[in-house]
Amino acid sequence: MKKITAIFFLLIAIVTTAQEQQKLKQNLLLQADEMGKAFIAKDYAAFASFTHPDLLKKFGGTQKMADIIRYSFSQIENVKFIDVTFAQPSEIINVEGELQCTVPQMIEMEADGQQVTANTTIIAISRDNGKTWSFTDTAGQNIQALQATIPNLSPQLNIPEIQEPVFNEAPVKNR
Repeated sequence: MKKITAIFFLLIAIVTTAQEQQKLKQNLLLQADEMGKAFIAKDYAAFASFTHPDLLKKFGGTQKMADIIRYSFSQIENVKFIDVTFAQPSEIINVEGELQCTVPQMIEMEADGQQVTANTTIIAISRDNGKTWSFTDTAGQNIQALQATIPNLSPQLNIPEIQEPVFNEAPVKNR
């Protein structure tokens, strides 16, 4: 009887943990979507507000970060960002009270008459048990390079190698 009771409580714990992970991921994806919409709308202040606090500090705060982003994108010619979407996050892990995971990101853009899709990975971090999430683009860096700016990143985070963008002919626009 004791074994059955122990198995029962173990199953409840597993189901509860899976449900908690799902709720955390749903909230994370909602916030990532808000970040993506701010990026497409060129609302760089809102976009920058989703940046990891350690990076914001390094760059002088949210407004300075927004100014840097605005300037960077003003230097790019013949590129129109169309959409940013996110796939299912990896397992969320707890590192010293901080929740962390990776999230696949797809950026669709039009560049020089071609449709381009870039598949990248971002890291999502919550310091308040999943209520709010901040993000950082891995930009093709490995975990050790990222730890120079965000020292608490877990080496368990799986950051895939950077993928080459996919180019397709852009659809002909009605004139």
